[in-house]
Amino acid sequence: MDKKQIKGTDFSKEADIFKAIGHPVRLKIVFGLLMNECCVKDIWECMDLPQPLISQHLSLLKNKGVVTSTREGNKTIYRVDNPLVVKAIGLIDPKQ
Repeated sequence: MDKKQIKGTDFSKEADIFKAIGHPVRLKIVFGLLMNECCVKDIWECMDLPQPLISQHLSLLKNKGVVTSTREGNKTIYRVDNPLVVKAIGLIDPKQ
């Protein structure tokens, strides 16, 4: 371990991202968005959870930089654009 490199590195942003995806519902949302970008309605119908709960989780994920969103007409489309998140989620095998 390189003491200088570790001591001089601030992992606050990365820790916030991992904390944000550390909740099972948010992890499912992110995993799903990596497969296909979609709107809140599509997410809550797929997950069978209340829409306000999904919106709350998406808001946190967006605030932490895990997901981004764009308006398309009257819909907000969410996607994962963060390379760290893409790599981290890519290590997970949900079949295990």
